[in-house]
Amino acid sequence: MPGVVLFPGQGSYRPEAARDLARAFPHVAPVYAEVDRGAAAAGAAGVSDVLLADQPPSLDDLLDRAPQTLQLAIYGLSVGVHTMLVESGAVPSVLAGHSLGEIAALAAGGAFSIETGARVVAHRSAVLAAGGFDGGMVALGCDARRAERILALIDDPQAAVACENAPLQTIVSGSAATLEVVAALGRSLGVSVVPLRAPYPFHSPLLAEASSTFTTRLRGLPAGEPTVPVYSPILGRFYEGGDDVLELLASHLTRRVAFAAAVRQLRAAGNSLFVESGAGSILTGLVPQCAERVEAVSALMARGGPGAGLTAAAEALAAGAATSAPRGAADADGAVTAEPTEPVPFRQPVGIPAPRAAEPAPPTVPPPAPAARPGDQPTRPISRQQLFAELQAFYAEALEYPAEVFTDDVELEADLGVDSVKQTELFARTVERYDLPPRREGLRLTDFDTLGKVVDLVWSLLPTRVEVPAPRVAEPAPPTVPPQAPAARAGDQPTRPTSRQQLFAELQAFYAEALEYPAEVFTDDVELEADLGVDSVKQTELFARTVERYDLPPRREGLRLTDFDTLGKVVDLVWSLLVETSPTLIDQRSAA
Repeated sequence: MPGVVLFPGQGSYRPEAARDLARAFPHVAPVYAEVDRGAAAAGAAGVSDVLLADQPPSLDDLLDRAPQTLQLAIYGLSVGVHTMLVESGAVPSVLAGHSLGEIAALAAGGAFSIETGARVVAHRSAVLAAGGFDGGMVALGCDARRAERILALIDDPQAAVACENAPLQTIVSGSAATLEVVAALGRSLGVSVVPLRAPYPFHSPLLAEASSTFTTRLRGLPAGEPTVPVYSPILGRFYEGGDDVLELLASHLTRRVAFAAAVRQLRAAGNSLFVESGAGSILTGLVPQCAERVEAVSALMARGGPGAGLTAAAEALAAGAATSAPRGAADADGAVTAEPTEPVPFRQPVGIPAPRAAEPAPPTVPPPAPAARPGDQPTRPISRQQLFAELQAFYAEALEYPAEVFTDDVELEADLGVDSVKQTELFARTVERYDLPPRREGLRLTDFDTLGKVVDLVWSLLPTRVEVPAPRVAEPAPPTVPPQAPAARAGDQPTRPTSRQQLFAELQAFYAEALEYPAEVFTDDVELEADLGVDSVKQTELFARTVERYDLPPRREGLRLTDFDTLGKVVDLVWSLLVETSPTLIDQRSAA
């Protein structure tokens, strides 16, 4: 079972991780010292004091006060974990990094020393800190193609898909103003939206100037070809002998991270074991979403502490190297060439329970009444025990885990691999579910890392009393009155638009109201199903209402509504039918 070591990027930080690793493996201290020397050579503060402190700063503290230190801390822990893996017998077939993690992967692969890698990270952080960027990142619960279509509706060339993390997790970078519009459009289209605590708009055109400055600062640093294969999710290939490694690293600031595609490529080449060399399990949570029959483990997140987890990961990597030669090498174009392999039995990732088997679909039943929304009086659980049971069932269904794994003290990320993005999304849905008040200022969801803590928080936010409205006294039925005369139908002359522009505006407003979308998403070329999720049944219904609205003639034989997949095409069809039945419009067009 050939194995891949993954190096995480932004956000992969736990305050106690490096300290606990040093206690389990005292000889990791020289690795941190080498990181300190590299930081000092680049004019930055070292990280040993931060990583090894009895009470290290939290992720939020570093993001708020010292983002440069955070980047070095993530790098230092990643190379420290890898060093201990190798010293414990691990023999990975491939190394791969996600964003910032690619610097650690190259250092671990021998392209440059750990000290030089620290200098690269410090220069990168300094360039970004000097940029004064007004922007960030959001996670969208959709694939990259749909995210691109949402961006196309905004038409901001500086915004971009930054990371393709999984089939249904795409990260978008852009200015603060653009991301607000992205979030609004996403929610309107039923796409989950989670703002990320990213200090900069990584992997977007907004960093073009920073990328150029970064290139200049890296000139002269020693670097060469890796001695262990390093696959780049940004380049979509392995690093090769002729590459200018440092120049490529600088270009990464504006280029997309195609992590999901990288996992698929490496799996196709025969690699089935993925070990995360970092503080958490962000990447190991993504890997099973991207490829089948894989084992994804975090070196530091298994039960029994960092020593047990790292030793087990090293043994798995060593066993894989002993039983199977590494498969997959870069061809002349840097593409991965897969060799035939026997199917590898799937093993559930350490610390993550197996999903429940899919059950047969129940018989079709009428849809239930809509759930309570903000503004309605929600049904309030009468005890913490009832609330726990409700949230236990909700989290189990949302994550497809057995309900029994959600105990009071189970750690959502450390034990179950639920990353901060997913936790934030689930909490947002819980807020909507119980119609809770807005989050209190200063409240950090990272402090609520167990289901029990989430339950306690929700219980504290629930209203203390629920007013049950008294039943209304039945009122006497109104007297029967004759039905109103029907509205004007065929044969009457309806009010008609006098130009295609007016017709477009009317149908834009009509479709927006009917679908409860912002009117501005309905451009001439927006695809109703591909971009906005309006299925063929709904499109047919809307067109029927349009026919009635404008008293149009029956649909022509052979006309297929599937050919009219954009609002512009619908407008053109309606306009052509109006012209056929209105000499006045024909005269106006001739006179125009």
